Amino acid sequence: MPTYNQAAFIRRAIACLQRQTYSEWELIIVNDGSNDDTEIYIRLPALNNSTSTLITGKL
Repeated sequence: MPTYNQAAFIRRAIACLQRQTYSEWELIIVNDGSNDDTEIYIRLPALNNSTSTLITGKL
């Protein structure tokens, strides 16, 4: 999931994925240097689990 300055939407997008009935998924979030609170929300324990990978930086 690519993201840039999406703090207002990223939590809802991740939560939606986590509610799916299919359990064999992996989420890779690529944060392209957001300067809002996007990374803070991505790193929240409730949204971050073993099926999630965060790649951050300016691409």
